[in-house]
Amino acid sequence: MVATCEDETNTETCVDSDGDGWSVDCNDCNDADPTVNPGAAEICNGADDNCNGTIDEVLMPMQMVLQSAAEIVMMQMQRLILQPQKLC
Repeated sequence: MVATCEDETNTETCVDSDGDGWSVDCNDCNDADPTVNPGAAEICNGADDNCNGTIDEVLMPMQMVLQSAAEIVMMQMQRLILQPQKLC
């Protein structure tokens, strides 16, 4: 299959081994897997699905939210342990 890639500097026609419309010359970082290419959506699988050099980057904001929530819970638990309240 032939892929056509376009960027700001040039247009070139390249060989596309996996049939996803992208080739190694057109920034496909895995031309043996049609689910991996610069137009692919990033999913949580330990791979760079969209060929931008970062693995699973869509999870970073959620990881930061979860880390912040965990820190708040830990601070509340420490407060309760260090300053016990009467329940009655």
